Amino acid sequence: MDQIEPNSCLRFHKLEVRREKIGLVVGRKETGEFVSLDSLGEETLRLLMDGATISEVESVLKSRGRDINVASFASNIIDLGFASVSDSPHKNPNGLTIESENDLGRYGLPFLVVIICWIIFLSVAFFRTALHPSALYAAVDSLWKLNFMVFYVLIFGIFLLDGAIHESFHYLSAKLFGVPAKIGLSVRLFEPVFQTELHALWSVNRKKRYIVLFAGLMWESLALSLFLLVKSAFQLPQPLSLFLSGYIFLNIMVIISEFAFFTKTDVYFILVTALNCGNLRDDSINYLKYLWRRAFGKLSGKYRSSPATDPLKVLPAWEKKTVKWYTWFMIVGSLAFLIFSYLISFWGVVSVIALTVAQFMNGLLASNILEFGLGAAGLGILGFNVLFPVYFYIRKWRKTNSLIN
Repeated sequence: MDQIEPNSCLRFHKLEVRREKIGLVVGRKETGEFVSLDSLGEETLRLLMDGATISEVESVLKSRGRDINVASFASNIIDLGFASVSDSPHKNPNGLTIESENDLGRYGLPFLVVIICWIIFLSVAFFRTALHPSALYAAVDSLWKLNFMVFYVLIFGIFLLDGAIHESFHYLSAKLFGVPAKIGLSVRLFEPVFQTELHALWSVNRKKRYIVLFAGLMWESLALSLFLLVKSAFQLPQPLSLFLSGYIFLNIMVIISEFAFFTKTDVYFILVTALNCGNLRDDSINYLKYLWRRAFGKLSGKYRSSPATDPLKVLPAWEKKTVKWYTWFMIVGSLAFLIFSYLISFWGVVSVIALTVAQFMNGLLASNILEFGLGAAGLGILGFNVLFPVYFYIRKWRKTNSLIN
């Protein structure tokens, strides 16, 4: 990076700028880097974008009774990839054009129609199920009569299909608004899942962010409603009926799991957007570390020499309160998940392993191709569910370690 001198100017890249409750949000859509600026940061940025040098910006701000280390501010802007050093004055052509928060442009009417239809469709399915509650059980009743391995392979296959469609809705809605997106495999609660990377989602206003974040849940709720209505209204061929039953059962489980927003589910990101919080989960983790150091630092003798600093002190009062509430929810939710995992999931996993191995061995010994195929498919699913999270976290640790060293 070129040295920043008092007579240096900045040459800015094309920036996305939008006003939010947390401040002026500025960033680059290409890199996904976004920051929020207070009024002083906004004023400094405007002067720099108008072609003023570092020393000229400092003089102007001091004459207005405002004090800021402009060289340090400029250095941070450059590190974020927003600008580069220039030795000659240069008024940036893109300026500081602030987007309208409520602008949906040409997408407004189509999305309004889609949302109204979605609400009507869900309402019909809800009231029909509420009037005939047995229809919900009847829709999945055939699943409990299946051979365990058939059930296991069916549900996992639907899980992959539903995950791919869910993420495709995020991907397509993001692309519609010009937001860079990429679908890949990730891990959530040690379970391999499809995930859409949307690092530049802050480049669009809140209405568009809501649409992108809701897109996956809209698909799942729509598919659940549609398949419930179809199952209750028609006599279907057995294979199709089983497939729809599996889809209904899985979608109910997936929609419930979305509300475990102590992890980064869609509901978590919707909540963060609604609350206008910068980084709710990471702020909560840093706050927990702070509480831990305060509580146990004295025992190790490190507290006196290096007292813990509250990481929330720089946040606005409303956001600080939100982070504290979320921290307690995260603690309770994580403990509940661990207890559930031990009491139910752990023994469920043991049973799945035992039944899968037994199915495989029975098929092998009896030379039964169908039994052997089901057992082999089950072992493949188990191997993927165990090995991919291990690979994912090792790769993540190596990447973090390489950045540190």
